[in-house]
Amino acid sequence: MIASKSLKKTLLSLILISIALSTLVSSFFIAFNFYLDYKKSVIDNVKKLLEKTSDDINKVISLGLSIDDIPGLEKELIDKVNYEKSLSYIIITNKENVVELSTLEEYKGKNLILKDGEEFVAKGIDSINIITTLMDTENKPVYFIYAGIKSIVFKQKIYNTLMLFLLTSLGATFLSFLISKKILD
Repeated sequence: MIASKSLKKTLLSLILISIALSTLVSSFFIAFNFYLDYKKSVIDNVKKLLEKTSDDINKVISLGLSIDDIPGLEKELIDKVNYEKSLSYIIITNKENVVELSTLEEYKGKNLILKDGEEFVAKGIDSINIITTLMDTENKPVYFIYAGIKSIVFKQKIYNTLMLFLLTSLGATFLSFLISKKILD
């Protein structure tokens, strides 16, 4: 009888540990996949926004004009950054990489070259840079549009997702423990 209780206790412990580990590991992978899908979705939305802006500017460029000939463009860029909470900036440079329009005042008139996917800190905000290139009728670059996605957007999402899955996993493990204990008793 003593060996039987000891065996039940050991078996219950092993069941609990295996359920907890498998639940936590699978939850981690589900959370990480969810995070990657979320990140891709945010980046795709920003790229769509840049493509729309690019298309609007291309209409003017195709007429032989420049971005200076588009009234209210800078205000439109500021409005987009204010509306889209994941954005930290939008910057337009010419083919010589000189900033012509920017939602960040301190960069206007300065040389700026950023790479797609590069981390960039602007006004103390870590951002991931996304680039769209505007081409002229001869398919040569005329302008580069940079948009920064706040890194904190992704960090908050992964933290919230991991916490949700952790709490769910712990709840499922506890429930499994109670059921296993009831079965073994």
